[in-house]
Amino acid sequence: MEIKGNHRQVKDTMITRKEFCVAAGIAGFTALSGFRPEALFAEDLSKFENAVKEVTGSNASDIKDSDAVSMNVPEVAESGANVAVAVEIKMPVEQVKSVHIFVEKNPFPYIIGATFSKTSGIAFVEGRVRFASSSAIRAIAILNDGSVIQSRKEVKVSVGGCG
Repeated sequence: MEIKGNHRQVKDTMITRKEFCVAAGIAGFTALSGFRPEALFAEDLSKFENAVKEVTGSNASDIKDSDAVSMNVPEVAESGANVAVAVEIKMPVEQVKSVHIFVEKNPFPYIIGATFSKTSGIAFVEGRVRFASSSAIRAIAILNDGSVIQSRKEVKVSVGGCG
């Protein structure tokens, strides 16, 4: 940019042939390679599904939603770096074996697990969770009779927390 007196003279903003060829090459390669943006989300979901299967022994799609699992989490989080979460299982603690928290689209979806005994008093877990991006969070409870129940909520994140 040249400055002459009180006026600025701006260089031509036309795209060069080299820049056009590079952009066209990238677009063509992307189209021909079969790249699908939804495949990125499929990878995230398969990590989540594998983590749920490993921890609970059940497929994520087979776990039933239940009002007995109460999860308190904000619908919109200003920052994904520090989101408050509280989970309570509204049944006698003798019936609850453990509670596990997952964030579906995190690079490492399994966040924490807690086991309970008769001396626990209530089945309650509270803490702060990091979200990589807007995602669903699930609190999955394994009961002593072997059944698995959950609560699922969407959280919209304004600023990412995992880098």
